[in-house]
Amino acid sequence: MRPIRTLRHLSLRSGRRRPLPAILLSLLIVGITVPWAASTASAAIDRLACTGYPQKRIFLESQSWWYRTPGKTGTNHGHVHVGTCFPHAQTVAGVLRFDVRVILHGNPGTPTHLNIGIAGEWGSIRSAAISPNWRCGLGTCTRWFTVSVDTRKVPRDGRQEFRFRAQVKEPDGKEMIASTGWLARLNNGKTIQHYRSSWSSEARGWYTGTGYANASIETQPMTALRGIWYPKVRMTPGSGGIPVTSYRAILDPDFHAGKPGKLIRSGGGSFRGALTIDTRKLTNGNHKLVLIADAAASVGSTNRGLMVVPFIVRN
Repeated sequence: MRPIRTLRHLSLRSGRRRPLPAILLSLLIVGITVPWAASTASAAIDRLACTGYPQKRIFLESQSWWYRTPGKTGTNHGHVHVGTCFPHAQTVAGVLRFDVRVILHGNPGTPTHLNIGIAGEWGSIRSAAISPNWRCGLGTCTRWFTVSVDTRKVPRDGRQEFRFRAQVKEPDGKEMIASTGWLARLNNGKTIQHYRSSWSSEARGWYTGTGYANASIETQPMTALRGIWYPKVRMTPGSGGIPVTSYRAILDPDFHAGKPGKLIRSGGGSFRGALTIDTRKLTNGNHKLVLIADAAASVGSTNRGLMVVPFIVRN
């Protein structure tokens, strides 16, 4: 994939395979996570509960990992998260506020950029966001950033893709990126030109020399689930990506706390298809489905793209 050009010849890597033209924007930067919640504009914003925003939002998260492949001698640079309360499949207009959470875990690198862009068939707009430049060492560090995005600068309405990108420079000079492909419907009185045919949500993990490893779900659940759920998912290479060598779908893991969760499906190579999840065997309340695409590189390390899919059970 050729790099996307901005007015300053910046490039925006994405999971999309076709090159897109771009317009550089400067967005106002002022400077977290449970499932969806309807809200009112007058309510106080809760970045964890996704309340207080003028639209229904759900906390979505993408993670990028770079770890030593078992039995090999490559490097291990931990991972980076990027997530926010996002108005998935909602109609939005004007200026949107996003409270973005960036987490480093076991990552010796330095976050250099947090960028937000909007992409469609018309091209791509990239926001020059912020340069955090903080280091975590090998522990777990969390930072929050409040970003204002003016959707009126987008030349088309309809289903458009928001790309949140957390970029980390590692000690060896290489780069790790956690990126997203999340969709909302713009309604600013312009011509409608949808970017995708469905309301898919995607997480993208990128590392120098390996391209993207992507995990996605065709329809993010926005209402409570009951009975048997058959989510259609993909764990595949993205733009410029080396082959995905293994995949996993897991219920309710907490990797930071050493909890592996319940394995739903795993295998070698890529996966495209439906999972089977019997929600009657889960407690009522909040849960998460974690989708993992692993791409083992020849250097002895593995690039991982990971998506967290929150959902509610109510049987």
